[in-house]
Amino acid sequence: MSDETKLIAAFEEMRRGEGVTPAKLNARPWLLDLLSTPGDPVAGLAALDQAINALGDRRVSRAVRNALNVNMEWHGDLEERREWAYGVNLPKNERFLGVSRGTHIKYEKDGFAELAQLILARAATGKSEAESGDPFLDAAQQHLDEGDDSQTPTAEESAVPTRTLKVVIRHRHLVVLAVACLGAAAIIAPAAWDGETNKETPKASSSETPVKIPETDLDNSYGWGPDRKMYSVKSPAPYAVFNSLTDQFTFGDEREFLLCHDEKEAVDKRRWSNRIAAEDGHLYDCQAWFSNAVSPGLDKGNSAAQIHNARFKIGVRKQPAYNPGLWGRLSADNAPAVWAACNFVAEKPMEILYIEDSTYLITKPTQEKHGDKGLPISDGDDNIFTPEDEGVLGGITKPDGALIGEERQDGILRQSPGWVQFTILVKFSDKVG
Repeated sequence: MSDETKLIAAFEEMRRGEGVTPAKLNARPWLLDLLSTPGDPVAGLAALDQAINALGDRRVSRAVRNALNVNMEWHGDLEERREWAYGVNLPKNERFLGVSRGTHIKYEKDGFAELAQLILARAATGKSEAESGDPFLDAAQQHLDEGDDSQTPTAEESAVPTRTLKVVIRHRHLVVLAVACLGAAAIIAPAAWDGETNKETPKASSSETPVKIPETDLDNSYGWGPDRKMYSVKSPAPYAVFNSLTDQFTFGDEREFLLCHDEKEAVDKRRWSNRIAAEDGHLYDCQAWFSNAVSPGLDKGNSAAQIHNARFKIGVRKQPAYNPGLWGRLSADNAPAVWAACNFVAEKPMEILYIEDSTYLITKPTQEKHGDKGLPISDGDDNIFTPEDEGVLGGITKPDGALIGEERQDGILRQSPGWVQFTILVKFSDKVG
């Protein structure tokens, strides 16, 4: 029996009844050794919790957490926990998982394999303790600590403190707080692998299958564009326009509006960037900031000051490719389109794949109505939301992109800024497309 198979079998045994307990861990000293907590089952349980956090807040990791009952409020035995996670009597945005029993079991199986691989990989590093006290999360940051300065903030970036978002604990998950522009109202901008973003969407299909992002004929694959007149908070634009403030209260300069980070990065070292040292098989959370830079004084019953049919889409120029740029594009009927890119740099060509069901529209109004996670955005034309879900056809990988907005996907942007958040997977290749 391989070490991975042995670990998976242990997870399957320990999920029964009340889930993982210190007593169950104490009966498996070999597992405590793998968790770098020999003879200490209480610390072992904390280390297991940290390892599940390192998987990110996806359906598979939520299924693992619920099945093993790690850092969860009590919800009965295994079958009762699965039923609770489905939450048939709860609003969709309040369900922990929102999938059937059979799908929950499938996610458990996939998640147990991922968790076993992660624990074995971290144990193989021999790094039993790190600065944050989390041997699993800090190991993911190790490559940056060993001389890779491509992720070091420049003096200009360091001068914009809002690029490094504050992480706090809420309801046993992690969320990122940001301060909204034009009124200092709070936007809670989930950063998925700080642990908060819920990949749950009310779709008929609950697949997490990565899909290839369509190639595009965009001339540039890095940086931002086009060149445009920029404004400031004290002297905003006299017309509706995307991302044209140099000193927006939350984001700073809005031109480079697409930022990503590795889900495996330690929370206390996480930095959103538009240049990523890519690693094969890693998931990256991405956030695209959007705002209307028009003067607030003009947006008072004035339709012309609002952005109409606002949409967001993503693409990659060519795949597989060396150092490809993932770009995001904001477009509308009455505002010039703008784009920004995040470059993924490595020694081998790679593909960038989009993770289905991972897109959320995050603004203060959507969080007030739908919770911290914001409003899920449908991925494709075969997914139709009910009116109460306020969703529309489309998706950020579709030719026209997905509608965005302040309160719903209605394409209207006034004075409330926000984010579109989604997740991608990087896979290295042996050839160039």
